[in-house]
Amino acid sequence: MPESLNEERWWISFSAKKFAEALGSTEAKALLYQKFEGHANDLYVEGLPENILFRSPSWYGIPRLENIIQVGNRIKFLIKSNSSRTPLSPSRLSSSSTTPPHKP
Repeated sequence: MPESLNEERWWISFSAKKFAEALGSTEAKALLYQKFEGHANDLYVEGLPENILFRSPSWYGIPRLENIIQVGNRIKFLIKSNSSRTPLSPSRLSSSSTTPPHKP
């Protein structure tokens, strides 16, 4: 198996676990990256290496994924609540399984 595929799978699994923690769940939640990126004011990832933004794993490449893996213990997904807007429901941000979304 190519190295990049292993690291992409690690990131998918890791982000699903961290996202679930942010939602207050112990069950991993598959992350819909486009929705997460589209709600940048309400959702963000803290602890990523400097100059690395949160993206889908296929966007990073091996060097960035390796940098992320090295700091995995300090990464947190944060969901800000804003009472002036409709709260973001977990179902709008995730899918029901940990299977990654289909790539075109």
